Amino acid sequence: MSLRTYETIYILHPEAGEEEVAKIEQQVDASITDSGGSITLKDNWGKRKLAYKVEHCSEGHYLLVRHQSDPSFVATLEQAFRINERVIRFLVVHFDEKTLKLEEFQKVRTEEQLKALGERERTRGSRDR
Repeated sequence: MSLRTYETIYILHPEAGEEEVAKIEQQVDASITDSGGSITLKDNWGKRKLAYKVEHCSEGHYLLVRHQSDPSFVATLEQAFRINERVIRFLVVHFDEKTLKLEEFQKVRTEEQLKALGERERTRGSRDR
C-alpha cells in the first residue's frame, strides 16, 4: 500500500451544533485511520461566511485535515461526504512531493526571517538603553 499526502477541506451545514461538528470530525478522522492512513494536521476554522450561497446557506463550519492515505481511499471518503446531508461542500487535494518540499522550504525560510527579526529587535533594544 502506497500512501500519498492529501489535504481535505469540508464545510458543514451552519445549523450543525458544536457536538454534531465534533462527531462528524471524529467520524472522518476514524475513517482515515481505520483505512490504514494517518492524520498529519487538523484545523477547525469554525463558522465562516461562504463566498456564495450553497444549498441555501450563506455560512458553514469549515474543517481541514491533512492526511496520508491510500489513493483508493479518496473515493470512499468522497462518497461518505456525498451521502452525509450535513456536508454541504468538500474538496480533496493531492499534495505531490514537490509541493510538500516547497511548503517545508517556506516554513524554514519564515522561521529564519522571524529569528533574524528577533535578533534585530534585541540588538535595537540594547542600543536604546
